[in-house]
Amino acid sequence: MRAKTVNAILIAAMLAAAVSCGMGAKRAQLPMRAFPEIQIPSIYDNDEAVAGYAAQHWWDAFLTKGEWYSDSLTVNGVAYDNIVMAMGAYAECISSIPVKDAAKALARLHSQLEDYMKTDSSSYAYSLMVDLVGKYLYDPNSPYRNEDIYLPFVKAVAGSELTPEDMRTGYAHTAKMCAMNQYGTMVPDFRFKDIGGKVHDFYDTKAEHVLLFFSNPGCYACRGIIEKLNGMKGVGEMIADGRLAIVNIYIDEQLDEWKEYQTFYPKNWYNGYNYDLAIRNELLYDVRAIPSLYLLDSEKRVIMRDAPEERVFEWLEHNQLH
Repeated sequence: MRAKTVNAILIAAMLAAAVSCGMGAKRAQLPMRAFPEIQIPSIYDNDEAVAGYAAQHWWDAFLTKGEWYSDSLTVNGVAYDNIVMAMGAYAECISSIPVKDAAKALARLHSQLEDYMKTDSSSYAYSLMVDLVGKYLYDPNSPYRNEDIYLPFVKAVAGSELTPEDMRTGYAHTAKMCAMNQYGTMVPDFRFKDIGGKVHDFYDTKAEHVLLFFSNPGCYACRGIIEKLNGMKGVGEMIADGRLAIVNIYIDEQLDEWKEYQTFYPKNWYNGYNYDLAIRNELLYDVRAIPSLYLLDSEKRVIMRDAPEERVFEWLEHNQLH
């Protein structure tokens, strides 16, 4: 009985190997391709319309099942490096359209991924694309990070059966953090003390626009932002005539270091520290990394949150300095 069982297992293994080799040979014969370019209908005849259409349909041809080569670094015939480049271009595209439209595009992308996985459950498409979207839209070092755009995508990932169960809690927490201080909402008020010990309410800061800058003393990137803003043509005039207020806040506890750094802070800014640590301890703001920039309107509604500095500088130059 035992010998028959062993023989049966060996035969089954040989058959499986033969099938596997056959599939491997077939897969090896399948073609590769470049990332498929999006075709824009001629009715979209201006940059805004083109970008809006492209954001919605960027992945259509890529996520249509075909007879293409696939492995751990190739999805539907497209090599990983080409997918990375396509994601970078996509991130730039969606950064150029209204936040609500970009968020809808990301929600659609997740739906497309789920539909695609129904046609090829062995594909690495889902895990690879989830990772890339996170790196481009959520990583603190990405020039395209935007939590408002990322929110519908990560929320869908957290609830998807395609996401490993042990990872769903982490994605759900990320979605919760991304839901804080969304575009168009009013940020929380807080108190801070200046170098003289005077207490200020953040909401008492009056200007057409407020740039809230979370910084640390000795932070190289923070100093670069300070120098850029301080040297940017027109910023001083904007502050003087009430069109802009810059509120530079320290949220940690090494006050001696902060006090020693005062000579580097422009005198026409509001420079202070959050003395009750409410920003950090009560999670009034999700400050994932320093520096962090929030651009707000006169009512303290979010225009940009934790925005890449380049986007803030560009906004100032194009919307305020002329």
